[in-house]
Amino acid sequence: MRNPIRQRGAGYPAAAIVLLAALFSSMLPACDEEPPVVIEQPGYPGQLRMAVEYRSSFELGMRCGSADTARPIVLRIHCEPRNLTFSFTLFGADTIVVLRGMRKATNYHISLARREGGTTRDSLPPVEVSTLGLSARGFRWEEFRIGEPPSIMNDVWVANDSCILAAGMGMGDPSLGPAKLTELARWDGRRWHTERTYDFGGELTAVFGFSESDIWVANSHAFHYDGKKWTNVSKQFGAYAQWYFRDIWGDRPDNVWFVGARGSIMHWDGVKLTTMNRGPDVTFYSVAGSGDSVAYAVSWFYPPYTGHLWRYRRGVWSVWMTLEGRNQTEANMKYHMKTFLIHGGALWCDETGDLLVGGKYLYSWHAERWRMVEALEGNEISYQPPYHGINSISGNNSADYVMLAGYGMVYHYNGQDFSLERGYWNPADPHAWVGAHISMSGNTVCVGATISDPINRAFVVVGRR
Repeated sequence: MRNPIRQRGAGYPAAAIVLLAALFSSMLPACDEEPPVVIEQPGYPGQLRMAVEYRSSFELGMRCGSADTARPIVLRIHCEPRNLTFSFTLFGADTIVVLRGMRKATNYHISLARREGGTTRDSLPPVEVSTLGLSARGFRWEEFRIGEPPSIMNDVWVANDSCILAAGMGMGDPSLGPAKLTELARWDGRRWHTERTYDFGGELTAVFGFSESDIWVANSHAFHYDGKKWTNVSKQFGAYAQWYFRDIWGDRPDNVWFVGARGSIMHWDGVKLTTMNRGPDVTFYSVAGSGDSVAYAVSWFYPPYTGHLWRYRRGVWSVWMTLEGRNQTEANMKYHMKTFLIHGGALWCDETGDLLVGGKYLYSWHAERWRMVEALEGNEISYQPPYHGINSISGNNSADYVMLAGYGMVYHYNGQDFSLERGYWNPADPHAWVGAHISMSGNTVCVGATISDPINRAFVVVGRR
């Protein structure tokens, strides 16, 4: 079984990259059709070269080439114990052959041979290489069940290791009665506090802050905490009771944005709130920015399955990019960078002003152009990434951030590459992970989620390094 050869300029300007959609032999018996490589007769000995380009949990990248300058030439790679054989054509100086669908923490023997006229003319002895495991690198994780069914977790915010806030509904001990359950739980470094300290009037959908004495939460209203008391700063906007906010972001206390359902956008300038609504048919899912002059938001509208990436510049919010499809399948399959709008999208800006946008794929807006983030394995078109969509991104800077993917998978970027810090929440039932958000500050990461097993309950995971 063979896949088309693809050229990719970034990273390997003179190399063709062959993508092998290698599946487990138990799934595709056809992989056994070609026999293992053997030398049928002498010819061109010692001309081939092969080295391990990279390893991951589910992929092996092998750099293959030949000292013979004749091009094109046909090469064949063989993998044991997969008993997978694949022929490809070498056009450039060398080729990166990517074996996908491998098993984690498994040893493989990879051999290479040259084919000519249906005959093997040259070959290399097998190279032993192993895939990586999925063990966490650097973070120690602890799980907390802070709500019994039915309870909901919508958002989390980390100030430091001794101050984490979780926003939702119904958190606490249900035996104390509904009046004692809270919409805002607080971590003090030792335990979670779920005592109700303020009546927010209903489920909280977003939380954000700058310090322990400068915190924002929202539902259909926006509330501010100054270290002593909570204040409803949006009560003058009575119409906001008809909907709710989904996300909050700000770069300083006098520049805070709120976005949510029915096109709702509000801005806090340190003194008052200003509304900049964009119409009742728009639902905003996330907001991020890089100062008071540039901010971004993602909206999604069902049907006709239209997603928008918005940008705020020179005092005006306007649509920056649009994704349209006649149905959900068509929208999901839209080609190239518009695909990141799927599922609302995750937004985060680093200290340089570069924007990261996550959905089905991860993209970066840098130097006034879009590019796919190549350091993330599987982040390329026509390939289903292993992370099942990106829900949320948070971090300290461009060389230290985390990404929350589907089913509770947490990735960390250290400035060079991504590592999977936490795998599936529940491999036996990954779909029980309903919705989640991630927040990072310093050496502390918090993931808040709603777990459906089968009734919703609030769930929090805290990671420290």
